[in-house]
Amino acid sequence: MTTNSLKILHINIYSSNSDTKILQLTRLIQIFKIDIISINETFLKPNDPFSLPGFTIVRDDRLQRRGGGTALCIKDSIEFHEIPRLCSATHENIVGVNITIGKNEKLAIFTIYNSPSTVLNDETLHFINSHFPKFIIVGDLNSKSKTWHCIKENTNGEILENFINAPNCHVLNCEKPTFPRGNSIIDLTICSQNMYDFFHSHKVLADKISDHQPTITSFKNLIPRKKLFTINKIDWAKFDQILKFKKGDHALDTPLNIDTEADKIIADILDAFNKAAKLCNFTTTATHPIPIPENLVKKIKFKRKLCRLNKKCKTELTTKLLNLISRQISNEIKALKGSFLSEKFSALNQFNQSESKCWNLLNNFIDPNKASLNKQIIKLRKNETISEDPEEVANLFGEHLEKIFTADHCSTNLP
Repeated sequence: MTTNSLKILHINIYSSNSDTKILQLTRLIQIFKIDIISINETFLKPNDPFSLPGFTIVRDDRLQRRGGGTALCIKDSIEFHEIPRLCSATHENIVGVNITIGKNEKLAIFTIYNSPSTVLNDETLHFINSHFPKFIIVGDLNSKSKTWHCIKENTNGEILENFINAPNCHVLNCEKPTFPRGNSIIDLTICSQNMYDFFHSHKVLADKISDHQPTITSFKNLIPRKKLFTINKIDWAKFDQILKFKKGDHALDTPLNIDTEADKIIADILDAFNKAAKLCNFTTTATHPIPIPENLVKKIKFKRKLCRLNKKCKTELTTKLLNLISRQISNEIKALKGSFLSEKFSALNQFNQSESKCWNLLNNFIDPNKASLNKQIIKLRKNETISEDPEEVANLFGEHLEKIFTADHCSTNLP
């Protein structure tokens, strides 16, 4: 199943081989309705059992010496795929999974434990950033920096800060220390730029499970809400039919008749547009929906039919044809998006700050519905009637302004 919100609990538990600690952890899961748990310093070995009711556990135990170890506990209702181990020997422990959010989008979640004596391996961090478009990293990284409210700094903090600044990631921690004994924030939650929009809150709990405080990071609205758009759709057959019955009224024998007839042609075309136009509403999660050409729509419909056919009776021919049409559609969509942006930027090339249409175009890059949503209807009262007609409002405003500056209204009280 896909999930619309996510709560991640993280704790450096300093040994999960304790019934008391597991009971405390279970209590937090129930109170805060946790979806995913990141556990560092599990102290587990491969033969040690570890389970939490309602969760599937993926582990990376420390093999060479005592301590260490990480685990991700994923709620049973969340489908996931384990990510093959990424880290080299320089990293203590790391576990990663892919879950599905939104419309079949993948979110990679990693828990990393980096001991105080180990230099943070930025190669693994950059690998995560380059191979997983959306990601969250949680863990005790033993990295200190004033950027995330630490009093002191260390080498690992400098390494992590350089990583965060390069791909424009975000540390989500609040100002409260996660390691009270050292008064430092070393249990961190980091996310990619495109996950920051969904970030809701980060808090450090006061529960005493170990010498580290548990943290909860919440993400919301992972499934984008559909927005309502209104467009004018032209029935071109109706448009042609209307213009067929429009006939010229004047012989084109004088300049006046030519001008009159030209005005009539323009009026007829506008009238045909208005009569053939129909307001259509549609909803989509896209911020900037782009009209799709009819030939591309036909290809998409053909692809859907081909997909259904391929499921019923899969052959080498149908598979090849499906791959071919998929590539064609993908290339045409890329070209369409590219041409659409080129047109927008070309229009901005002629930007004139005194023209409202240029500002409307600029606003469309941010939110295409913003201008229409924020547009206010101006009303003016004349006697007992209220007018909303733009032309009449402009005339009334002009008349009122003229009266204000007449001699009768400009009397002064100078001594």
